[in-house]
Amino acid sequence: MVVLAVNLLALREFFHISSYSDDNVLFLLTLISGSFLNIGGYLWGERGVLSLLPLFLLVLFISRFFVNEDIKGSVNSIGFGLLGLIFISLLLSYIILIGHLHSGRNILTLVLFDVWCVDTFAYYTGKNWGRQRLSPVVSPNKTIEGSIGGFAGGIIFAVLLWGIFFRYLPFFYVLLLSCGVGILAQLGDLAESLFKRWAGVKDSGSIFPGHGGMLDRIDSLLFILPFTYYLTVIFSI
Repeated sequence: MVVLAVNLLALREFFHISSYSDDNVLFLLTLISGSFLNIGGYLWGERGVLSLLPLFLLVLFISRFFVNEDIKGSVNSIGFGLLGLIFISLLLSYIILIGHLHSGRNILTLVLFDVWCVDTFAYYTGKNWGRQRLSPVVSPNKTIEGSIGGFAGGIIFAVLLWGIFFRYLPFFYVLLLSCGVGILAQLGDLAESLFKRWAGVKDSGSIFPGHGGMLDRIDSLLFILPFTYYLTVIFSI
């Protein structure tokens, strides 16, 4: 239920700040489709998520056949709805899939703490020693030095957590996981920054006063979830 609520709030913000906020048909279909992706993951696991996505793409196409708009607008709206389904609903569904794994909840705890560490180290390293811009157009405040600091800090923190709380996990698995977190957390943040630049807004919402919206809170996590799931499956943990 928590994942479903987060998904719905994030999708709402995704539409609210875009030029498609008045397209009620597209908005409703995307909300319903995204919810069923989460439910499919809970009921049927990975197959439930991946098998439903093509069906919902078909639904988005069919919905445009009966909406009075120009062809270019129809194609763009399909792409936008699909982007919301994949970037938010599909990726969030991997939280549910990870939870189904034997050590899934503990691994999620490790990942969440490590994401927080990457964000914290990137912020303070960039603030104190940042000089070279990482992506000036997308996110002018992010620096290469901050990115390196976040990546290194995430690895160090994950190894410390492994030594104290997670010794039952293979060390090489934790090392690979932390490397992935260090890269993908920052790419997720940049991906949402790109979307906000396109929409011309500073934050995706205001549900957390002073910290933006739900999408601002989960962006660093989105790309990490499928990586964590498949890495854990490969290691049979």
